[in-house]
Amino acid sequence: MSDAALDLGFDPDALREKYRQERDKRIRQDGNEQYQEVKGEFAHYVEDPYVEEEIVREPLFDEVEIAIIGGGFGG
Repeated sequence: MSDAALDLGFDPDALREKYRQERDKRIRQDGNEQYQEVKGEFAHYVEDPYVEEEIVREPLFDEVEIAIIGGGFGG
């Protein structure tokens, strides 16, 4: 083990390799093709039931140091 591994109590390189192997197990060969188009009986899920009328606005091009997106349970 390296000095860093001794200080941490685990080998970071071994852990990184383990995570890479587990990630590779989850990666699918069909990539984005795995997703189905929302249509037919599920088409209503595309619409937001809480928006009365469509909101149309120009995009923002602000430069920021930090952006907090969301703010619910985990944000």
